[in-house]
Amino acid sequence: MGKRAALVLLFLPGSARANGAMGLGLEIFELESWFAYVIAMVFLEAWWLGRNLGLGVWKSLLVSMAANLVTGMCCSVINPLAALFHSPIGPQGDQNPVLHSFVVLTGCAFPSALVEGAFWARMVARDRIGAVYRLSLLVHLVTVPLALGILLIPERPYKGLEGFVSGSRWGQVYPVKRALEDYVAEHQRLPTFTGSADFLSALKLEAHDLAFYEASYRRFSTRDERDQPWIWNTADSGLPLKEGEKERWVMIAHRPGRPDLGLFVDLSWGQVQMGSRPR
Repeated sequence: MGKRAALVLLFLPGSARANGAMGLGLEIFELESWFAYVIAMVFLEAWWLGRNLGLGVWKSLLVSMAANLVTGMCCSVINPLAALFHSPIGPQGDQNPVLHSFVVLTGCAFPSALVEGAFWARMVARDRIGAVYRLSLLVHLVTVPLALGILLIPERPYKGLEGFVSGSRWGQVYPVKRALEDYVAEHQRLPTFTGSADFLSALKLEAHDLAFYEASYRRFSTRDERDQPWIWNTADSGLPLKEGEKERWVMIAHRPGRPDLGLFVDLSWGQVQMGSRPR
């Protein structure tokens, strides 16, 4: 029993690391939550499948850990839908984290059940193999709500997704900066606007969310709960370039606990820059 316990302690962290590092989990959740989720699933699958197949406790645990280890290491290969799970559910700059998490966990349940079922199928007679795969799929689907219950324990559980969305938001601002540079160079003045819709229309850009600030999602958020905190400098709307004029801010974003950021134009030279708001 001592040797079997040692094997469990040796391979259990590996199972968690494989699922976290090689899967989609860390693109959404915190590392600690993902570890807790994987470990819980290893024990649950060992209990549920091992009990139904008549296996002993230690044997069930070792099979479950080996199966989860292989699943985690091969997830990007065995799952033909993996590329789709990287696509945003909702606007790219403000995804729906709850729905995204549910889709990823449910979608990954099918290939995981297939791969891990192959490990459990080796433990039974040939005439029971079909039943083993069906049971494996049932376990993986039934445990999706339980997985969400574990992963959503932190108040802000979607740290990985927050990072991805924040990067996407920054990526949306750079094309706006380039388009504003082109507009100022061509018209020698600032665009005429009263808000984001007029501003983007003047630049001949499609309407989309603009944000300098980092995304923040709580457990059951379907979008970033904060409104887009843009302040538009409509007082300088349509202002022409003029030598000796100071820089003028076009839009500013408040970022709690961090310096405000935005786009400003040097009216002497027509240069557009992005940076911290001057004090």
